[in-house]
Amino acid sequence: MPMHIWSTHSVGGSYEPAPFTKEDIYNRNQMLERFGFRPKSSTDIIRYDTSLLGVPIEEENKTLGNYTLFPFQEEGVEFMSNRHSTLLFDEMGLGKTVQAIETVLRAEQLDPKPTLRVLVICPKTLMRTWRNEIHAVCCPKFSKGQKDHKIKDCGESVLRSVEQWITSEFPRFFIVNTEWVRNEDQAKLVGAIPWDFVIIDEAHRFRNPKAKQTLGILKLAGTKNDTRFILATGSPVVNKPPDLWPLLRLVGAINNSYKEFTDYFCYMQTTSSGASRFRGLKPYMRQELHDLLEPRMIARRKKDVLTQLPDKIHNSIAVDIEEDYPRQWLLYEAMEEFGMAELEDEGVSAGGILALLIRLRQIALDPRLVGVHKLGKGAKTEMLLDMLDDTDEKIVVASTFTSYFTLLEEDLKEKGWKPYWQRRPTDAEDQKYYVRITGREQGDTRANHVDWFQEVDSIKLCMLSTHIAEGITLTASSHIVFMDIWWNSAVIEQTEDRLHRIGQENSVLVTKLQGLDTVDYALLQTVLFKKAAAAGALGRDEDESAASMTYDYLVQMRRTREENRKGRKQKLLQEYAEERQKIIDHEKEEAIKEREGDVTLESSQYSVVS
Repeated sequence: MPMHIWSTHSVGGSYEPAPFTKEDIYNRNQMLERFGFRPKSSTDIIRYDTSLLGVPIEEENKTLGNYTLFPFQEEGVEFMSNRHSTLLFDEMGLGKTVQAIETVLRAEQLDPKPTLRVLVICPKTLMRTWRNEIHAVCCPKFSKGQKDHKIKDCGESVLRSVEQWITSEFPRFFIVNTEWVRNEDQAKLVGAIPWDFVIIDEAHRFRNPKAKQTLGILKLAGTKNDTRFILATGSPVVNKPPDLWPLLRLVGAINNSYKEFTDYFCYMQTTSSGASRFRGLKPYMRQELHDLLEPRMIARRKKDVLTQLPDKIHNSIAVDIEEDYPRQWLLYEAMEEFGMAELEDEGVSAGGILALLIRLRQIALDPRLVGVHKLGKGAKTEMLLDMLDDTDEKIVVASTFTSYFTLLEEDLKEKGWKPYWQRRPTDAEDQKYYVRITGREQGDTRANHVDWFQEVDSIKLCMLSTHIAEGITLTASSHIVFMDIWWNSAVIEQTEDRLHRIGQENSVLVTKLQGLDTVDYALLQTVLFKKAAAAGALGRDEDESAASMTYDYLVQMRRTREENRKGRKQKLLQEYAEERQKIIDHEKEEAIKEREGDVTLESSQYSVVS
């Protein structure tokens, strides 16, 4: 079945958004009336006070941004300016936010309206980043500390906030949380507004075709034929090529269902439960998929456009837990043996595998994570503390377990470290501080910790959770240490690129501490496999499949370990048998010699007597 490609606008050529019409006003007012709000008149335009975003009204002039672009960023802005909607797939750290903002500002030069209406959808942790970037590009005079107005996450508060801007003016940019799209009432409310641009940051979060937020954003896009979409992400394929389906739908490249898309481009396998499982991209369809992407996609890599940016250096350190920390190893083996036996008895399930893998990863990292404190610090923790003692450079320590950082804080305090937010004027000049970016920080605390780490020399350590590493810059450090890894290569690269981005002056050293012969190595094999899948070779279904793959590697490793032990045991037994045989043979030889000596002696005695 051939793919039916559609687009409501031509890919090339400049685009001029339509101005507000009376029909727009009527449709939007009808929507607001459903929520109990009444405009002042039937022709009243519902606007939003620009000052609420922090952009002074007098700064609302049609000038290009006050930001110096790199040549490749200029090319990106030019590319997006000449297309209706764009897939901005530049690698992490190349300034996708700035390029999107500049594209909007240049579009304003061609539009008769005072300002364009721009909806920015981004993760909650990036809302401040977007606000600051908008201020830096649009209004350098703006005070960085001033807060912007945002729609809240859910419920009546959203409707009350709408009431505040019914009779105000629209902003250039209206910033909302990605989770907001899940709420149907909120989506309908904001969806009734005729946006000129919709910018979706970290667009790969909308990859699941069954997720509420994906369905919500697709529904929004279905009613916005005149709206220009900019989808920004450095990880467009997180697990498998079908992750691209929602993104292609949003930019108007296809109008097919997810099943039609996967059946056409991919090898699919029907499981025993009747579900379809992705097995790989059809090699002869790669060119057609590329033809869909190429006219509306721009994807540059740092090594190609930032030749002056130093390389990343990867370093894997094997931690021999069995040899150096035998008690930790006994705990690991006991958990591994118990977990596998339980899975065999009760049946292998995705949930059971995930639970076992998490426990094994925790024990391999530090036994205290599973409540075993008698064993003391784990092997990896001891190695990390030695590394911190041996250097005075800034280091970022990354982990998927935020609870690990609580344990690490206790260990650091024993060595005299202090959290920077508890600093005192009486602290010694050589006092070492640390900060945390783990997702537990409230409000602007997270941004403060980032700023402190970037600006304060005495802060030598940043604890970073890999799952909230989006949109932050930590170029003050050039060394990141992964205490453990997850099976998603995009998450790992996203975390690495917090350091390896514009502004980094040194080569970035990426160190991974891996427990020898543990689940760490099984996960590494999964990551390498999925990285190849992201390039279009093969793929697997979401995390459950990745868990199954990791479990298979784990079983293979255990079998290999047992075989090696049997081999070593047999070798030892053989060596023992050989040594024992040598002893027996030696004793026999000695006995023979002794008997021969007795016979000789008797013979000589007999001769003397005779």
